[in-house]
Amino acid sequence: MQNLNARTEEQQHQLQELREWHHSRHLQFVKKAYLTQVRQGGHAHVEQPAHALPWRTSALVKLPGYHCVFDQCRFGCCCQNDEGDWLMVKKPTALQNTKLFVFKEFHQVRCTGDHQHCPLEGSAVGLGCRTRYLESYQPGLASVLAAALMVDEPPSISDFVGAVGEDRQHVGALIKLMATNRVEAVRTVQRLHRNLGHPSAASLVELLESRGASDEVMEAARTYHCAACERYRKPNQPSPASPPSTLAFNQEVQADVMWLKIHHKKYPFFAHG
Repeated sequence: MQNLNARTEEQQHQLQELREWHHSRHLQFVKKAYLTQVRQGGHAHVEQPAHALPWRTSALVKLPGYHCVFDQCRFGCCCQNDEGDWLMVKKPTALQNTKLFVFKEFHQVRCTGDHQHCPLEGSAVGLGCRTRYLESYQPGLASVLAAALMVDEPPSISDFVGAVGEDRQHVGALIKLMATNRVEAVRTVQRLHRNLGHPSAASLVELLESRGASDEVMEAARTYHCAACERYRKPNQPSPASPPSTLAFNQEVQADVMWLKIHHKKYPFFAHG
């Protein structure tokens, strides 16, 4: 629709500048939010018209997950034509998402070709501009999408994390969080322990547990001992005092030193009980 409305050379130039601005601001933000969700073990979804240009931009072209295309007429999408009759609207739509159940519900649900479609161009009486009216999901599509989103399906970190080449160097270690091999599990824990700044064993175990790591990786984290941490560990502070062993009633159970300042001098006093 934007291409159709940009009739003059000046309008086409303005449209190109607007698209470049949206790519550098909005689409890059969408990409960052999408990948952040994936890295944190959540699900992410992006919806655009099936033939929209953003799908071919560097921001969206390599997003990890499942890409599905469907026609909204299969979900009851309709609008009024110029004669006031309600007809189905095809409106091909694409979803990029990380949830397998959503992908299965919508992938290749295409128009059967046994009905007439209402054109998107123009306006409908009482509805206004058709494209603006159809920006919102209609009840049939909204209900199916909401039901698919509510299905309990844990995300698979190994499927998506590190799938984008430019991020592989930073998040590649997370790919093996589901390792079931002892050697791979130990290597993963070693790399994470080093890259995270040598956290304590308890902190590392808590982090891996929140990310749904495999039992083998969790066990490797619990029993892992870092040679560098042992070598450079701070020495234990000596106790300022310790009570002697008490063997019988009325024996000394506590002792301490108290300092009293008299004029400009301090005097130690030994107290026990």
